[in-house]
Amino acid sequence: MKLFYPILALILLATNSQSLLAQQWEIEKITTPKYPIKAIKDSHEDCVKLQFFVNTDGIPVYIEPIKSSTAQLFDAAAVKALAQSRYKATGNNPDKLPERQTIQLTFTISADSDVANKCHANMTSEPSDMESFRQARLSMPIIATNWHHGKALLEK
Repeated sequence: MKLFYPILALILLATNSQSLLAQQWEIEKITTPKYPIKAIKDSHEDCVKLQFFVNTDGIPVYIEPIKSSTAQLFDAAAVKALAQSRYKATGNNPDKLPERQTIQLTFTISADSDVANKCHANMTSEPSDMESFRQARLSMPIIATNWHHGKALLEK
């Protein structure tokens, strides 16, 4: 018999942008992340703050966790959910210009959890222009510090 866990995967829609302009993109379709089985069994809760760009098609790209409170257990689920989400340009963005944003995904089992308050983080100090960001990242050396974690993220 399978046990049912009342699980909440909350998405805090407080997205940020480094742009001085009004919000250029808004969420059109958000995908709820899957709660990792290991986390359920161990009763772990967490939040993950992600930074990313919304490209001209409204697709989140260059997604990366900038803060999580529990040893990266939820990072892959958060990245996968955001990658499947979609954005639409607001009236402030008729040309559909890419924009850098952040979003916080919160994984909780209990309704009175305060885990959402543990993921405050700023974006990395890199270019807000998507092409400049990409070029800066391509010029960075690759440092293999945790091959198994990176491999696990790629396999999911």
